[in-house]
Amino acid sequence: MTGKKEILQALKNEFAKCVPEAEHYFGKIGEGYSPPAFLYLPSFNEESRHNAFFQDTNREIQIIYFGRTDGYGTTDFDEKLEIEEKVTAFLNTFLLPVGNRTLLFTYETQDADEQLSFYIRFEYKEDAPFAMFKEEENMDAAENVHFTERVK
Repeated sequence: MTGKKEILQALKNEFAKCVPEAEHYFGKIGEGYSPPAFLYLPSFNEESRHNAFFQDTNREIQIIYFGRTDGYGTTDFDEKLEIEEKVTAFLNTFLLPVGNRTLLFTYETQDADEQLSFYIRFEYKEDAPFAMFKEEENMDAAENVHFTERVK
């Protein structure tokens, strides 16, 4: 299964390629961090099972950029534009390699409390855990079930 942790790590790897000088934090950013830095926050998660074989998964990750600030605590405008341009080069691929698969995503760029913020949304299908197949013969059958999704 493709979980939040794997997606967060894959996003961090891609953002680190775009902005190698930045530090990366998951969940919270402590006092004393040194900019530039990215904070990765899972902001939405939904899993829907339609049958025993697959589930729809929707995830959204918010990534906040903390840049250098002026004497008033405002992030440098030119720096925000530069970082947005660097990261958008990756975001415009709309593809994220995660483990042995590649996920399609959409994104929005906004300001959150005067910080540059990216909202990245994933919608994908995956095999559901086969907890209900306890008998060995059913488990063998379940392991060989795969699905395909048609793209219109």
